[in-house]
Amino acid sequence: MGKGPHDGGEVHDFSMCFPENAGQEFDSPFTRLDHQEECLSATRFDVLWRRHTGLWLRQRASVTLEQALRMIATEELLQP
Repeated sequence: MGKGPHDGGEVHDFSMCFPENAGQEFDSPFTRLDHQEECLSATRFDVLWRRHTGLWLRQRASVTLEQALRMIATEELLQP
């Protein structure tokens, strides 16, 4: 699994299976953390997951970084 600077999320490497591009890889982000700038009392994030269509959907809103990282580690939807 690769990691990259894609909106604070994680990136997963996929391999192509077609003969014309066998062995080629591409990165695809699957979890994203968006910083909640409106929350002035504490640092909060929205946790989003990426559908196969490329659309980002909010899984949880306004959580602490610790809560967000725990969600990514434990919730199957947020993992590749």
